[in-house]
Amino acid sequence: MPRLGVAIGALALIYLQARLWLLPGNLRELAELEAQATTAIAANAAQARANAEAEAWVRLLEADLPSIEYQARHELGLIRPDETLYLIPQ
Repeated sequence: MPRLGVAIGALALIYLQARLWLLPGNLRELAELEAQATTAIAANAAQARANAEAEAWVRLLEADLPSIEYQARHELGLIRPDETLYLIPQ
């Protein structure tokens, strides 16, 4: 009877070691997944910073409409729909 217990224990140990090192979900795959997760977390943090900068830029533009109108008129040559553009040759 004690030999049967030792044999079952040895088989269980062999199975657990095989599962740990060889079967799907092993330690190597776990390390690869952790590396991928770390990379994804870093990429998400960088994207969150970029999103925050873009959101701040949009808020600035929304708050400063006269500046936007000035740039549109003088730098881009845009006019309002109810205006008429007169070009005077120099």
